[in-house]
Amino acid sequence: MSILARHGLRLPRVLLLASALMVVAMAAEWALLSRDPTTPGPARALPPQVASQVPAMSLPQAATFAEIAQRPLFNQTRRPEPPDRGRAGPPPARPNLILLGVVMTGNTRYALIRHGNPPKLEPLGEGQSVDGWEIQTITDDHVTLTSGSASADFALGGSNPAGAAGQAQPGRPLGNSWGGSPDP
Repeated sequence: MSILARHGLRLPRVLLLASALMVVAMAAEWALLSRDPTTPGPARALPPQVASQVPAMSLPQAATFAEIAQRPLFNQTRRPEPPDRGRAGPPPARPNLILLGVVMTGNTRYALIRHGNPPKLEPLGEGQSVDGWEIQTITDDHVTLTSGSASADFALGGSNPAGAAGQAQPGRPLGNSWGGSPDP
């Protein structure tokens, strides 16, 4: 006599029920684990009575921390660093670059600048830096760079008058990059 005949159809029903419960448990775990942890759950608002009883946070006065400023923890001498009094030095060297174009997208402007050795082309926006100089302004036909108190203007397609001898000339292709022959 077979097992199924002895127990009737109970055993397959029990296995089917156990399998269904395991599938439900795995689906629940999958749903919990696949949630994005950065997404907050539903926000619970505090009742008005409780919200009025929560104390307001306030920061202490800056004078409270005067001792920390007078004796910095991570200085070996525990004395504050002297303020930088604008060390007079030679102005920084004018960067060796060429403004090849200006791209305007909505209210944003990007300067297409060729610089470096070997020369490379980069789209840069206001506030970004190139060769240690920060791009201050970009207009339709020129760009202004600043480094400390020094500034330098570059016209569209113009060359750097203090440029290096090995720098590519404006308006000429970089080697074979645009199908032209390498510069002699």
